[in-house]
Amino acid sequence: MKTFRNILALLSFILLFHCCYSRQEIRFEHITVQDGLPENSVRQIIQDYQGFLWFATQNGLVKYDGYKFIVYYFNPSDSHSIGGRNIFSLFEDKSKDIWIGTEFGLSKYDREKNWFDNYSLGDNIKDRYYIFSICEDDYGFLYFGSFDNGLFEFDKANKSYTKFLNNPADTNSISSNSINGVLRNDSSSIWIGTPGGGINKLDTKAQTFKRYKYIPGD
Repeated sequence: MKTFRNILALLSFILLFHCCYSRQEIRFEHITVQDGLPENSVRQIIQDYQGFLWFATQNGLVKYDGYKFIVYYFNPSDSHSIGGRNIFSLFEDKSKDIWIGTEFGLSKYDREKNWFDNYSLGDNIKDRYYIFSICEDDYGFLYFGSFDNGLFEFDKANKSYTKFLNNPADTNSISSNSINGVLRNDSSSIWIGTPGGGINKLDTKAQTFKRYKYIPGD
């Protein structure tokens, strides 16, 4: 037992030393507009399968290789520019395609052509949607939320979508038309976060929602 306690004490000391040493070695590099960023407010960052970092900013999409920046700006006269100036969300799907949520809708980056395919979510291309979060299920459907326009299920193969809206008379409908975040849980369910409407769990097979709300005292 004495030997065991000595070994345990030695291991504890080694772990403590390693943690303290690791903390001392942490260094940060600050990257700002002076280095090439178009905007200091970065909403989301992802790293793609090639190792590039992508930044969602209020003034375009940024690709970073660790040395230099490439900025993709919104150009309303170019149908293959990124679909909006304000970038809110980024997602790389199972096919290694990068999807971008903007204030006007959904964009997909085409690596071969170095341009964007843009998908409108309504009749008026100037309508604002503010896509804050994107995820994908096992069957290749994308799910993304909007501000005050509900939840979208996007069929990538057919380039079509199904829209889910709150129905006050249906408790199986989504609880809010404003979506803050979406997250895939398993092969048949998506979790949806809302401002004020709690959390929703979408059964993708039954196309119904279960609501979880905060109840004071419970």
